[in-house]
Amino acid sequence: MSKISDSAAYALENGEEFNSKNTKVLHLGEGCWVMRLHRTTIAKKWHKTNELYITTGGWDTKTTKSRLNALHGVRVSSKAYELYLNDEKWDGNLTKV
Repeated sequence: MSKISDSAAYALENGEEFNSKNTKVLHLGEGCWVMRLHRTTIAKKWHKTNELYITTGGWDTKTTKSRLNALHGVRVSSKAYELYLNDEKWDGNLTKV
């Protein structure tokens, strides 16, 4: 994992703003924080309920997987062009982790 992935994951999990190159963590209000890669939201966390949702946003890239894999409880991988989330087939759509 990259330093940017680790720093962005830390910021999302701890409710802190982050901005480096192509990755941002922003507070949307009401306890909702998002991680964006380029302009695509790939993770949302509600701190009041500790709920985490992730998506590839349609971009199944190494960078997207790196950012998501830095989050606690998330393991995104691919085999034979199929995505897997925590060892279960995954379509990349918004999913609660």
